[in-house]
Amino acid sequence: MTMRGMYGAPRKLCTDTVRQLCRVAELLQPMNPIRLIAISTEGVDRPDGADPPRGRGERLVLWLLWLLLPPHADNIGVVDYLHRSARTNPHVEFCAVRPSDMIDHAAQSAVTLHDTLQNGIFSAHPPSTRANVGAFMASLATEASTWQRWKNSFPHILDVSENRKAD
Repeated sequence: MTMRGMYGAPRKLCTDTVRQLCRVAELLQPMNPIRLIAISTEGVDRPDGADPPRGRGERLVLWLLWLLLPPHADNIGVVDYLHRSARTNPHVEFCAVRPSDMIDHAAQSAVTLHDTLQNGIFSAHPPSTRANVGAFMASLATEASTWQRWKNSFPHILDVSENRKAD
């Protein structure tokens, strides 16, 4: 990450790209809807308010991130656009995957998937490995049953910690 990368143009690269993809899908009117799989973060709430309420401190930190870090505001813009516009577009289906703190880890462990957030940014445990997030996103693209379960949603993905496996 660089200062130019975080604060330079384009400031809404992801939001603008999602918007353009949806417009093109409307123009092309494909026989089958386009699958749009986006990576988000547990720092972004579901726009429909289904996530558990956050504490005052967490809301303050997230507001400051939105105000001071254009990439975070862009991430929020993507989820908002998907919720407001893409879900009413018959030519686009989407899934915005919200991992916990992503870490590099070679071995794949089991994951749990949730419709709503299971923790906040101050209690991000367990983290999500990039390998598991990538595997889930690949299964969304290739497995019809996985896509049917999670299309037009904002799943929270968490690795199963070693402590939970023992339970």
